Amino acid sequence: MHKAHEGLGTSFDLPDSLTVRQLDAYQMALQNAVAKLNGNLSDARYYAILYGVAVESGLVTNWQCLTMPNATPAGVDDADARVIYWTGRTIREFIRAITEIPPN
Repeated sequence: MHKAHEGLGTSFDLPDSLTVRQLDAYQMALQNAVAKLNGNLSDARYYAILYGVAVESGLVTNWQCLTMPNATPAGVDDADARVIYWTGRTIREFIRAITEIPPN
């Protein structure tokens, strides 16, 4: 599933579906990353974590970004906040859509 934001010069792919193992690994890594902050979690940090965990777990592929050419959590503190917010929100919505089961 291709995601792109022309105004931010950013695009990447997400899988069409996830296995239970992939979703579990992503959710556990996300919970661990959030827990390490001991409740000191700004919106910016939350979206940075969503991005970082998705990259590290292999959910984000084919990353292209003019201001952040390498898809890596390292250096995210100096990244364009708009890119991190948009990417984090996009990943959050992707996970939400994967975990919601439509009625019959």
